[in-house]
Amino acid sequence: MKDFLLIFVNVLFTVIGHLMLKHGMSQVGRVSSISMLPSIAARAVLNPFVVFGLLVFLMTSGLWLVVLSRVKLSLAYPMLSISYILAIFFSWLLFKEHIPWIRIVGAFVICIGVSLVSITVLNVAGTIAGQNGLPVSTATVIIRNAAKGVENSTVTDADGRYQFTLRDFLGSGIASGDTLEVSVRKEDVNFKTVNHRVTPEEFNKSSIVIEKIKLPDYKN
Repeated sequence: MKDFLLIFVNVLFTVIGHLMLKHGMSQVGRVSSISMLPSIAARAVLNPFVVFGLLVFLMTSGLWLVVLSRVKLSLAYPMLSISYILAIFFSWLLFKEHIPWIRIVGAFVICIGVSLVSITVLNVAGTIAGQNGLPVSTATVIIRNAAKGVENSTVTDADGRYQFTLRDFLGSGIASGDTLEVSVRKEDVNFKTVNHRVTPEEFNKSSIVIEKIKLPDYKN
C-alpha cells in the first residue's frame, strides 16, 4: 500500500504542476505564432505560477525515481493515467471548463483499466519431503508475510507439491524484499518453519519458488 501511496502522491503533484502551468500561462498570454516565443518565454520565467509548476515537475521526477526502484514499470506507468481523471475534474472545478459527457465516460473507463492493471497475480510454489526424502502429501503449508499481515494456506498433493496463487494489489500482500514465513503442519503437528526472502527477479517474474523443505522429524 505504501507503493500505491507513492504513486498517488506523484500523480497528484504532477496534476498540481499542470494546473499551476495552465494558470500561469493564462496570465502570460496566448502563443499565436513562433515569433512571439521569445517575449512569451521572458514573461513566463517571471511568472510565479509557471516557475512553481516547473519546480513541482522537478520534485515529481525525483519521486518517480523512488517509485521505479520499488514497483514494476509495467504496473507503475499505467497508474499515471489517474492523472487524466484528476486533470478533468480540476479543469472543471478551477477553470470552469466544459466537460462533455463522452469525456466523463472515458474517465470511468480509465478507472476500470487502472483497477485491472493494479492487480498482480503471484505464484508461490514448493515441495515438502520427509526424513527419507519421499514426498509428504496432505501436509498443510501456511505462508505468512508478517510485515503486511498476510496469511494463506494450502495442502500438498500426492507428490508433496504445493502452490499458492495470490492476487496482489500493488504489492500490498507481497513485494520484492519481503520475507515470507513458510510453516509446515502435518496431523496437527508443526514440523518446520523456514523463511524465504523474495528477490527482485522472482517478483518481476511473478513466480516465487521456495526451496524444497525437508522434515527431519517426519517419517513417511
